[in-house]
Amino acid sequence: MKKTIVLALGLAFASQAAFASNSATVQLGYFEDGNQENAFDTRSNVTASATAHSSLSIAGAGIQRDASASATFDPTTTTFKGSTQATLGNATSDRRFVFASSQAFVNDGLRVNSSAATAQLKFTVKYDSVFNTDALSVNPGLYSSPQRIRENFSSFQIDLTQVHRPSPGGFGPTWTERLGGQRGDSLHFAEFVRPEREGASNIRYTNYEAYEGKGRQEILPDQSNAANWNGMISFTLNVQTNTNLDLAARFGVDSFCAQAYLCNSTVGAHSFQLGLEAIGGELVSSNGYGYTMGASVPEPESYAMLLAGLGLLGFVARRKARNAA
Repeated sequence: MKKTIVLALGLAFASQAAFASNSATVQLGYFEDGNQENAFDTRSNVTASATAHSSLSIAGAGIQRDASASATFDPTTTTFKGSTQATLGNATSDRRFVFASSQAFVNDGLRVNSSAATAQLKFTVKYDSVFNTDALSVNPGLYSSPQRIRENFSSFQIDLTQVHRPSPGGFGPTWTERLGGQRGDSLHFAEFVRPEREGASNIRYTNYEAYEGKGRQEILPDQSNAANWNGMISFTLNVQTNTNLDLAARFGVDSFCAQAYLCNSTVGAHSFQLGLEAIGGELVSSNGYGYTMGASVPEPESYAMLLAGLGLLGFVARRKARNAA
């Protein structure tokens, strides 16, 4: 029986603990015959817009391995933009894969100042991903059982916590309470299957989304060339005012190719935006982040309506002036 390496995303990519907080990070790597090579590019302690970028291209033994990734984080608008690509050509062994990862990590201290005892903190997450993938070509002789051979993964996670400490001079434990949050994942993958069980094709394509508290929903089955994941999620948490809160957020996109003659795994045109609004108080960020999600640019129709409205106001003002005279 042939030995096949089964690789999960969490095994391929470095753990979050390896990266500093408030950073834009990319990681690339390839693995073959027991050896793994990695390349990192990190922009830590992001206080201004920063971009991390890295690429690798390795040829040998008739096999081409390419990977590239970029990560941009803007703290003013709290916007993350990332792209990844992993390409594997002419791989004839079940012990070869290549991956690319683009991530941003945000840790911030928040405080809602107010004369009231409590307030509401509204979170808004906008996400937009386009997965572009080419058809795969595999050698069925490499596989003894169904295996994943390509993955595109996009995700975000938001957590708000509060540390409870004993009052000055008092006794008791210090403990952390998770006040709430949200997580979203989109996974587009291809796997080798036995044609006699799945029909004429020996490759099956699947795309699914999952959100915290809502479970997994499979979408766009058997779509091999493109998948789009976009939308907006808002949620509101009740918080104590004039109290230190801890925000942790992660945004990431990943690409992975393995064990195929021709494999191109791409996540492009990808962005996350995080907005915060204090209802009933003033929001203060210890990092000085804006959480504005960017200023919207009016469409041409909006400009036309605005000019028409100004013209109407001018006409009314002139008419009132004539009547007064």
